[in-house]
Amino acid sequence: MSALSQMSSPYHLSYYYSSSSHKGRDDVIVIDKSECTQIITRGMKECFKLEHLQKRLPIVEWLPKYSWGKLVKDIIAGLTVGLTAIPQGIAYAVVAGLQPQYGLYSGFMGCFVYFFLGSCKDITIGPTAIMALMTQEHVQAHGPEFAILLTFLSGIIIFSLGVLRLGFLVEFISMPVTVGFTSAAAVTIASSQIKGLLGLPGEARAFLDSWINLFTNGLELRLWDTILGVTTILVLILGKKMKQVSEKWKGETPTKLVLKKTVWLLGLARNAVVVIIGTILAYILSIHDIKPFILTGNVTPGLPPFKPPPFTTEENGTVLTFLDMVREMGSALIVVPLIGILESIAIAKAFG
Repeated sequence: MSALSQMSSPYHLSYYYSSSSHKGRDDVIVIDKSECTQIITRGMKECFKLEHLQKRLPIVEWLPKYSWGKLVKDIIAGLTVGLTAIPQGIAYAVVAGLQPQYGLYSGFMGCFVYFFLGSCKDITIGPTAIMALMTQEHVQAHGPEFAILLTFLSGIIIFSLGVLRLGFLVEFISMPVTVGFTSAAAVTIASSQIKGLLGLPGEARAFLDSWINLFTNGLELRLWDTILGVTTILVLILGKKMKQVSEKWKGETPTKLVLKKTVWLLGLARNAVVVIIGTILAYILSIHDIKPFILTGNVTPGLPPFKPPPFTTEENGTVLTFLDMVREMGSALIVVPLIGILESIAIAKAFG
């Protein structure tokens, strides 16, 4: 009688051996339905164990421990970061060659996801100067559709690395590489802001272009833009020092405590303070038809419709397919996700 006919259930997982005297065997592998159910059940239980959930969803770990005492500080931090992210996002959109609203979209959408999945409070979620500069090349050549698709594909690549548990690869990135990248990013970011800081005319799309433009058009700087920009930098540095000094103050009198708390709060919210003051100043001057500063201009209100990224586009009357767009992106599909990972690692190691 065959092995299959001896089975009471067609789902049993086992090996059946021939009764022949030779050493060979007839292997019949079939699946036991009950055992499959048990395996799946065990797997599901493993996936939903608290320690596994805490690794995949950090909010499960920190939310039960959250205290109302942290709420005030978090509100201040949220307002500070949010008010900083608005001009920052607009500036990065301009650097990337996009309309200002694109910087605002990318500046806040990632925060909703990071609320559940984030594990490092110091990570920058949103556009960065390096990413904007790397995206600019494709926007200038092909339009915003390429920037949107590049962003989507970069996110898919980084997400896939996480799902496949390839995060251990970042352990092979040495500290000199991280420090070098951080230093290069700081220099590149500072260079990219020279044109806007001084109100210079001309083009400054790359690192060298920024300095060439400075020496070429340096005498054409806008005085009031320069004063406002330099003053903002000085206020931010002073606010940081004020916060550090206030933390060292001693004294328990009510007046000293109030003064200490006020100085500490102003130092902590320094980014929000300069943004609010700068906005109010520009508004008051503009309603009196006085325009000493270069303003951002009109920003398209509202949110874009929720839809998939463009997998095809039209350029000069020619329809580019998804493969054509990927081919045009070239090495950016590897470099952009890698830069995103390196930026996160550099910040995490610096503040973690």
